[in-house]
Amino acid sequence: MVLLINLSNLQSGGGLQVAASLLREWSKTKDHQYHILCSQKCNAHLQHIEWPEHFTFYTLNYKANKNPINLNKFKHWADHIVKQNCVSAVFTVFGPAFWKPKVAHLVGFANGFYLFNDATIIQELHKKKIIRTINYKLNRKLILRQLKAEAQLYWVETISAQKALANAATIPIEQIHVISNTYDSNLKPRTFQAAKEVFTLVYPSAYYAHKNFERLAKLILKLQEAKIQVKFRLSLEEEIFQQLFKTCSSVYVENIGFQNHTHLHQIYHQADALFMPSLLETFSATLTEAMYIGLPILCAQLEFNTTLCGQAALYFDPYNVEDMFEKIKLLITNPDMQEQLIEKGKQQLKTFDSPQSRATKLLHLLTTLSKTKSNFYVWNLSCIKF
Repeated sequence: MVLLINLSNLQSGGGLQVAASLLREWSKTKDHQYHILCSQKCNAHLQHIEWPEHFTFYTLNYKANKNPINLNKFKHWADHIVKQNCVSAVFTVFGPAFWKPKVAHLVGFANGFYLFNDATIIQELHKKKIIRTINYKLNRKLILRQLKAEAQLYWVETISAQKALANAATIPIEQIHVISNTYDSNLKPRTFQAAKEVFTLVYPSAYYAHKNFERLAKLILKLQEAKIQVKFRLSLEEEIFQQLFKTCSSVYVENIGFQNHTHLHQIYHQADALFMPSLLETFSATLTEAMYIGLPILCAQLEFNTTLCGQAALYFDPYNVEDMFEKIKLLITNPDMQEQLIEKGKQQLKTFDSPQSRATKLLHLLTTLSKTKSNFYVWNLSCIKF
């Protein structure tokens, strides 16, 4: 079977990591031919990996959704690849694709910013500028309408996301399948490390408004004033890092910039804990990766984290710098708590899909979808079981 994997709209963050993990798993067998559409940033993320002969890559050298001309150009290009290679089905890893292929289409969606419009962070942003609220509502309506129009099946990573997408886009819930996020298969558990003088916290994330970097900068200044022996390692674009952390000492915060997975794994292994102050997520793979590697987790006490982590994290109020400060002090002075969180993380990890099972389930969805000759058959797929 010939399949097209659409990664042309992925630019940064967890989407690139998910895409790389899925491709690695699918590359282990030769059951199908894969044609992969990549953005330039996605291509840069994947090019260091040696791919098999049944993988063919195409790079989009412009942003398709930047303007109508680019989008029309992309649609013709993608349609040509589908037709030329007799593609049976398309999988847009994270949509919307703003393209409706002439074959079966599975689309993933993990944008909590548009799914959970009642989240506190979104309400905060609305209070600042009325134009921002108007733009948000228009964009949300456009994206959800496009999702509904362009695909026959959808993939989300949590039950709450499934319910939210069904309600927001009026998509029948049986068309939306839940398959959890997971860790990267290239990761290796951390070996024993002797206690270090400076406790290192890693927060690997691109900049978005909901990632809470502004409060993190305030937290670091507070830690500096108190002379707490900690250091944060971030993965921001340098210009953004300089804007946000220009008053913070390099003793307390270091920017490592965007990292491919090989280097990011080394960063994890050099850290003592994961710090996640994000205010809005659907399912961050950073959490499962920390569990697999063996890092204690400090994260925001919000439902998307507590549902996923259970007792495997130390929680803080992400809107309260003082609480973040106290929880960091609590963790770094309590080695027994660190070990307990690591052990609970290993147990919690067993409740999620592995990289192999996630890839297998998604491929099963995609191949089942491709065998149907009509785009109006979806109710027949509600019985798909894993």
